[in-house]
Amino acid sequence: MPRLLLELPQNPPGAGTAPPKSRFQSSALQGFVPGAVPGRSRLIPVAFSRDIMSIYKEPPPGMFVVPDPHDMTKIHALITGPFDTPYEGGFFLFLFRCPPDYPIHPPRVKLMTTGNNTVRFNPNFYRNGKVCLSILGTWTGPAWSPAQSISSVLISIQSLMTENPYHNEPGFEQERHPGDSKNYNECIRHETIRVAVCDMLEGKCPCPEPLRYGIPKIPGLGGTRSRFPTGIPEIPGLGGTRSRFPTGIPKILGLGGTRSRFPTGIPEIPGLGG
Repeated sequence: MPRLLLELPQNPPGAGTAPPKSRFQSSALQGFVPGAVPGRSRLIPVAFSRDIMSIYKEPPPGMFVVPDPHDMTKIHALITGPFDTPYEGGFFLFLFRCPPDYPIHPPRVKLMTTGNNTVRFNPNFYRNGKVCLSILGTWTGPAWSPAQSISSVLISIQSLMTENPYHNEPGFEQERHPGDSKNYNECIRHETIRVAVCDMLEGKCPCPEPLRYGIPKIPGLGGTRSRFPTGIPEIPGLGGTRSRFPTGIPKILGLGGTRSRFPTGIPEIPGLGG
């Protein structure tokens, strides 16, 4: 099949006829302006650009994307942790890379929110950023179809952020030891707050500026940075700020310790293997 290419227009469709919905969205769309990538081709696969524009028009709940200003075959995606899960309130950054024959083959995806490769947020999210998902070809199960899109990958990734992620591990449909799932959740919840909330708000995790600007404005997260002048919100259930936990590591109920016991930040749950 020939590779379909699209030369990007001077402005995204409709950019000259309707005002942008927000400064956040407007900043993101600037990634599609020709000339933003000096010395590089302005051609990208039609399906890839179509997917991104579709997300701008109808963004899936809790998901935001911006193109890389230096490489138009890459996009940065921010997924917010779903409510009523250990990931709630967290900001998880993913890097998508479009292969030359997209959508015949799936994009390559890497999780960037890993606490410098120290946190495994899910049995399907490795410390090195690998995302195990069958449609990406990194796990067993239904394979990628050219009918799928960036949106379907985002939704599939978010679906892994479940209420009880312990059970995502094959063979762990039932707990190996009483309380394993609860303890795992408490640890994931803690690391979500430490890395995916505090570090993101404080700018300690690399994040494209349009996405970083949008973090305090995300609908449903209750306000702007003015609510959190120190960058550290009060997390329900943890009851305090960094002033109470100078090392940034509160004691997790049921795990009974601090980073001295778990130097990688995530305890080894028996049978999960790292």
